[in-house]
Amino acid sequence: LFAKYGAEIVVVHRDEKAAPAQELAEDLVRIVRHFAARLYGSRSYRARKLVRTVREALGDEANRSAEESSAEPKKAGNPKADD
Repeated sequence: LFAKYGAEIVVVHRDEKAAPAQELAEDLVRIVRHFAARLYGSRSYRARKLVRTVREALGDEANRSAEESSAEPKKAGNPKADD
């Protein structure tokens, strides 16, 4: 089929048959890597969600403070009025 289209397959990295102990070790490393990625990924998601929630809360607080300060008349003894 490849000769029909003038293509050829070149094997760049031929993987030699590993010993059963080596295969087992590689499989265990893959399993640990998989679950570590899932764990750190979920932690990352929770951290991003927390940051988003805090930013929204701070943004709401800043908006309320701005509304309150613009609604308050400036009085002579009001320390906020001097800002």
